[in-house]
Amino acid sequence: MKHVPTILAVAFLATSSAAALPQDQASTSNSSGESLADVARKAKADRAQKSRKPVKVFTNDSLPTSGGISVIGPPASEEAAGVTEADQALAKQKQEARDEFQKLSASLNLHQRELAVLQQKLNLAQVQFSFNPNETLQQETFRTDINNLTQEVKEKTQQVADDQQAISDLQAQVLREGGDTSWLTATGGAGAPGSSSESAAAEKLPKAGTREYWQQRFQTARETLARAQEEQQLAEDELSLLQTRQAQELNPTSQAQLAQAIAAKQEEIGMKRAATEKAKQDLDSLEKQFDASAAPAEWSQPEPAAAPPQ
Repeated sequence: MKHVPTILAVAFLATSSAAALPQDQASTSNSSGESLADVARKAKADRAQKSRKPVKVFTNDSLPTSGGISVIGPPASEEAAGVTEADQALAKQKQEARDEFQKLSASLNLHQRELAVLQQKLNLAQVQFSFNPNETLQQETFRTDINNLTQEVKEKTQQVADDQQAISDLQAQVLREGGDTSWLTATGGAGAPGSSSESAAAEKLPKAGTREYWQQRFQTARETLARAQEEQQLAEDELSLLQTRQAQELNPTSQAQLAQAIAAKQEEIGMKRAATEKAKQDLDSLEKQFDASAAPAEWSQPEPAAAPPQ
């Protein structure tokens, strides 16, 4: 009986130690030194990693040989650049305004050069008219030339004014639509829609084979030929005036300068004649395509102009 208290004390201590063991384990780190919070975070991360769909990596051996690789979503370049439909629409609007401005500017430059040629011709005719006042026949010819040239100068001056007004109207339109006139002279960005006039014109063509399609193609081809012939004639007129000035010039230095200008103008005429010939060939080729299509003959003709309102 003397040993009973000792045995009970030992049992009590053993029971107390066993009951306290889980609480001590819960409040301590594991064998690797990580807390339960760290373990929970790691487990959550592991579950998230396992739930992800594995990404297939293509090698030279596993690369598909047909069908291509499907990519869902916008191209990487557009996605990285943040290109939206609104950006594309704005770029197209800028390009259309720029194309129109270049067209109007080219027309203004051509008409200004033609006006300068006509004014020089008029000046020469007036000098010749006053040079031989006693030769009646020549005087009548010069007078007729002067009258015709005066009328042509008047008409060409109006053309120049119309070109300048058209450019001003285009600038006002761009500003009115919330744009900037710097669009008209800026160079197009890489990859911008309608980056060239030819591609833009192709996009605007009606459905192939229709009446509108053929009429628009013929109109463009005829306008191109007419412009090429006009530019060629202008260059030839300018050459004629340079040669006249050279024949009248007595200063050797001025003659040498005119000789250089004449050589440059002759080279320009060669290029203008080549452009005219190409425009003719393009129109002939279009006519052959049209004949082969068996479309009605009237489809190759422009629409008649609408009658002015009464």
